[in-house]
Amino acid sequence: MFQKIRWGALLFSILLIAGCKTYYSPAGAPAPRLIQINDQLGSDTAIVNYLAPYKARLDKEMNVVIGETVTDLTRQYTAHETTMGNFFSDALLSIGQELDPAVQISFATKGGIRADVPKGPMTVSNMFEVMPFENYVVVLTITGSQFLKMLDHIVRAGGQPVAGMTLTLTNTTCEDVMVQGKPFDPSKNYTIVTYDYLADGGDGVEYFRNPVKFEKYNLLMRDGLINYVKAKTAKGEKINVHIDNRIKDARK
Repeated sequence: MFQKIRWGALLFSILLIAGCKTYYSPAGAPAPRLIQINDQLGSDTAIVNYLAPYKARLDKEMNVVIGETVTDLTRQYTAHETTMGNFFSDALLSIGQELDPAVQISFATKGGIRADVPKGPMTVSNMFEVMPFENYVVVLTITGSQFLKMLDHIVRAGGQPVAGMTLTLTNTTCEDVMVQGKPFDPSKNYTIVTYDYLADGGDGVEYFRNPVKFEKYNLLMRDGLINYVKAKTAKGEKINVHIDNRIKDARK
């Protein structure tokens, strides 16, 4: 079903983009006119009618309810911990551990999570809004020194979405770092689940390059979120996420 959704979204995007192409006029042709795109510009009935059946089919599939959240899942870029960040990283950790039981923690970035989800029903559309990118799940084994660089990044960002670990954030460092309930050991390797954009160095995450082990799975992060919520629902569970102080803020 989700493959059909992606093709429908792609078709819709192509038709929209086609209206933004640059056109070149032959010599002697009338000068081009700038047409403002705003709410006063009438719709093209022919195009609207052409797209209508595709839009109806897409809306039907995107509006499918897959679960329910009993709390608002919200983001705040300056916050060290958020309910949306905790939902996203908890889901990512669960996804990663299903793919590889060796996974210990999940790591994401605030900037990669693109929408909030209000309390109530959760739809397929919600998950597309949260993760609109074609990012694939990746499991990495990294060294302790790479882990330390990740902690430095967390300090500079004032916190990032993580699961499977806890820490105390200060102005200059991360303290009391625990991984799966055990103190972080810089002499050990650690297995992390994230997605390919970050694993490839996106969003300033350069420290995952040249890992000890790298495995990219044929699973879109967005589809993983959908599957995670549906699995909870199948067990009679609702999404119930709170600020749990996995990242304590001791900054002054």
